[in-house]
Amino acid sequence: MADVNAAHAGLRIRRPLRRVEQLAKKVDSAVWSGLSLSLSLSLSLSLSLSLSLSLSLSVTGPRGGRGRADVGAGAESDSDLTLGGADGQAERRLSFHPS
Repeated sequence: MADVNAAHAGLRIRRPLRRVEQLAKKVDSAVWSGLSLSLSLSLSLSLSLSLSLSLSLSVTGPRGGRGRADVGAGAESDSDLTLGGADGQAERRLSFHPS
C-alpha cells in the first residue's frame, strides 16, 4: 500500500514539474523573440533618425536664397557637413565624429 501511495505522490509531483518546464520554454522563447524585436526596432529607429537628419539638412538652406546642404558619411563613421549659399561665396565645412 505504501508503494502505491508513493507512486501516486510521484505522479502528483511530476505533472506540475512538467507544466513548469513547459512554461519555462515559453518564457525562454518569448525572451529571445523580444530581444530580436528590440534589436530590429533600435536598428530601424537609428536608420529613420539618420534619414530624417539628411532630409532636414537637404531642405534647410541659408537665408534669402536657394542653398545646398550635403551630408556624406566616411568610411570610419565620420560625417562631413557642407553648407553653401546659392552663389557659392559663403561655404563652410564641418566635420564631427560621433562617439
